[in-house]
Amino acid sequence: MPELDNKELDFSGERMVPGKALDNFFQEHFQRYQFARCFARDKYMLDAGCGEGYGAQYLAEVARKVIAIDNSAQAIEHAQRQNSQANLEFIQMDATVASFDAESFDVICAFEIFEHLKDYERFLAEAKRLLKPQGISIVSTPNKALHSPGRRSPRSPYHFREFYLSEFRELLLRYFS
Repeated sequence: MPELDNKELDFSGERMVPGKALDNFFQEHFQRYQFARCFARDKYMLDAGCGEGYGAQYLAEVARKVIAIDNSAQAIEHAQRQNSQANLEFIQMDATVASFDAESFDVICAFEIFEHLKDYERFLAEAKRLLKPQGISIVSTPNKALHSPGRRSPRSPYHFREFYLSEFRELLLRYFS
């Protein structure tokens, strides 16, 4: 495995890096975690696609346990260095094939990862498997009408697929009420 640059993550547009992105862009991302925190108190949570970990750390301040996963070894290594709490764990893992028992989590957060997944339906099936019966999933993805209007393919080179609001709603309703 190549040696990773352990100092900092660069902001490439692929994942949010606080202090590297424009403040309004960071605030837009952080607001998702502020909303999710309303559901986090004393809960077992999964942060899928956690990036560098700022959101998982914020949730862990009130959650019983937060497990944060990302497929990037560099992001996970950075997150582990930057965030250390007894109830917070960072694991490099593919969110579409998570190695947790069924019904392990009260809350699953998946912010801005759908557009990065080739098999987003596999992720939704996995999230449904991992949620406890009364659990909730809190998700977000760019609105194609705003992010890549009039384009056949996404504007971002890191995105496989973007959704219009109606498409995303229909997709989610196939897995969740």
